[in-house]
Amino acid sequence: MGFFTSKEEVKLEYFCRDFYDKNILDGTMHGVDVNTTYYKGFQDFIREAFPGFVSVDFERLKEEFTILRFELFTLAWLHSFGEEMSVSQSVFTMHFLEERNKQDIWKRMQRYSGAIATGVRKSICASENDNKKLDSDRFNFITSYLSKKMNLNKNDFSDEEKKYTEAINRVSGLIKSEKGWKDYSILYYLSFTMLRNLGFTDDKIQEILDGKPLGHIMNVINSFYNGAKESWKDIKIIN
Repeated sequence: MGFFTSKEEVKLEYFCRDFYDKNILDGTMHGVDVNTTYYKGFQDFIREAFPGFVSVDFERLKEEFTILRFELFTLAWLHSFGEEMSVSQSVFTMHFLEERNKQDIWKRMQRYSGAIATGVRKSICASENDNKKLDSDRFNFITSYLSKKMNLNKNDFSDEEKKYTEAINRVSGLIKSEKGWKDYSILYYLSFTMLRNLGFTDDKIQEILDGKPLGHIMNVINSFYNGAKESWKDIKIIN
């Protein structure tokens, strides 16, 4: 639901703004609320394996899917364009949501960022040394990008510098996530987090994820990731 043509060269901010406005936040096409239809279909799909999902308020589910789609767009972006472009995308997304008075989405995305970071750790860290290496890689990632924008030795940072730092921190938890995505570790923790955000208890969530519903929920989440990737398949995006 964007208006960029195949093989067109598009700046990151134009592409992301168009996708966020027309696909995630609105989703109306030719007068039809595509997102509502889309989400109702996903709700019914999950209910096939988990009848208790009918108890979830649909408006609450729409909100959660919106937040999840922003985070999965970010993850798919990193896997497609690499770290430098992901830093730019994270900073832009933060400012975009602030402009739209949607700071609550940015704040609530952090739970999903944390779920991805946990999935990465579970996937690639088999020893204490692996954990230390991942922590070091994340720290080095943060300091590398922050040092390009600010003096890290000073004591006081401006509000804008603090916001930039938060955007960099978000990306740092996503690095080295390719394996965790492929082996479903990340999908598992995203599923757990989504269900917790929707009000299910941890015991109930564990029961759900130990059975057939896990596959249905993962399929829904995976479709958000694939949908983001598909959107830029034939477009050249520049920083």
